[in-house]
Amino acid sequence: MGRLGWRRHKRNLKVLYASIYYRAEQAYPYVVCSDYISMDWHAQLIAFLERSGHEVTIRPHPSSDSVVTNQAIHNMGHWPSPTPFEELIADNDIAIFDSPASTAFRNALFSEIPILLLDNGLLPFTSHARYQLEKRVSIVPTYFNHQNRVEVEWQEVTDGIDCLLYTS
Repeated sequence: MGRLGWRRHKRNLKVLYASIYYRAEQAYPYVVCSDYISMDWHAQLIAFLERSGHEVTIRPHPSSDSVVTNQAIHNMGHWPSPTPFEELIADNDIAIFDSPASTAFRNALFSEIPILLLDNGLLPFTSHARYQLEKRVSIVPTYFNHQNRVEVEWQEVTDGIDCLLYTS
């Protein structure tokens, strides 16, 4: 059975999560969540993936503040992977992103790894760009609740992962 067929029958996946740039609250040239909102979201997401039986590898942006990044990810029960993202692709079943604005996202698009984008809408796509992206990526919307926490319908995440496995 080929790699893609094997993925379809596997229940516990190896998930590569490319987290966004933890910036230690410094200014950034486009809209991103503050670190504390991102850390809360990442903790929710990683806990959900692990409760679902998946093995998660976290690869933060290499320019992230290392003290903030290491402490945040350690508080989630993990250590960030120092391995370059591109080298981690081959060892994982799917990649999850919550921002399309990264070299890692672009490199994943050019690879064969199935991609789930948890889209918070901060970097909106044109309708044509979204149409093209949806040919390659499963997109699940997220939103901000009244406390400014990132929320998602967890069943949609599960469905998005399942869709990747059966269309790859």
